[in-house]
Amino acid sequence: MSKIHILKSDNNQSYEIAIHFATPAGNNTVGFSWKSCGLACGMTGTTSLEVGTEPSNITQSEYDDIIAGNVIEIVRSVTVGTSPTNAMVEQLADIYISEYQNDVAKVLKYFGHTIEES
Repeated sequence: MSKIHILKSDNNQSYEIAIHFATPAGNNTVGFSWKSCGLACGMTGTTSLEVGTEPSNITQSEYDDIIAGNVIEIVRSVTVGTSPTNAMVEQLADIYISEYQNDVAKVLKYFGHTIEES
């Protein structure tokens, strides 16, 4: 599985990238897995990329993992100047992954909790 797909650039300084990373293990406060919460609320389980062998395509296996919620895809813009390196892009991708995981942990902390009528 590719971690980063470069989608397009703006004057070779800003790039739109699709980032793929494994869905975190574990559960939210209510006891539901992060995978099931992400799929149920629509935050995961989708991709903007097509299956194929052309540039910016993904393999069938990658697609299946994303749709199943095993892998998360986020699309972000990065600005890296006129001489980007893989390390620069990967460092920014890691920051976006961390931010996304922190945001999801807050948003889905109590997802699925129900309160019975008293």
